[in-house]
Amino acid sequence: MLIPGVFALVVQRGTEPPVEAQDATKDGLGSVTRLANVRLLALLMVATGVLVGTVDIVSVAFAEQMGQPAAASLVLSAYAVGSCLARLLFGAIKLQTPLHRLLLLGGLATAATTLPLLLVGSVAALAGAVLVAGLFFAPTMIVAMSLVERLMPEHRLTEGMTWLLAGLNVGVTLCAAASGQVVDDSGARAGFTVALCGRCGGVARGAVGASAPARTQL
Repeated sequence: MLIPGVFALVVQRGTEPPVEAQDATKDGLGSVTRLANVRLLALLMVATGVLVGTVDIVSVAFAEQMGQPAAASLVLSAYAVGSCLARLLFGAIKLQTPLHRLLLLGGLATAATTLPLLLVGSVAALAGAVLVAGLFFAPTMIVAMSLVERLMPEHRLTEGMTWLLAGLNVGVTLCAAASGQVVDDSGARAGFTVALCGRCGGVARGAVGASAPARTQL
């Protein structure tokens, strides 16, 4: 499905906006990473990627440890379902809470959902735990993207969002490697400690933004 979808997008011309040359220096920003807000959000996305990378690796190891390697697909599907449901619900409601506070609340909730991962004793329990974890992943991503959309001039928006997605991918990659090493050394369940540590770091960064909204303009 990916290949036909990409092809259909590439050949689409009817809705393509006209190309307008922009001087990237005229707004005085230079690189958008000079903005403390963007750096903060990118670091938060690194912490968010920790959970994704850990779940991907440790779920497979845990299912194999339980003697049900094929069940790993059900666990990963549960995570995707939770994230999908949260996206639909979060997009359908209109909250009055400021975005910087939603970011902190999302970080706290996501960190809390990593705790049950340390206690699961079966594949079914793990599937339930990651389903709940997935419910808070998508809203946190949406809020972060909404914040960077407010921070960036229109002609720099793609650059700002790219840094956030790069941060997410860095977190996924690094923590997939880290959790894999922990699994090899200490067993599958211990691998989830990587997710917990990463999410605690994400909460700390979210607290910085929430505690000084006027300064960070979050």
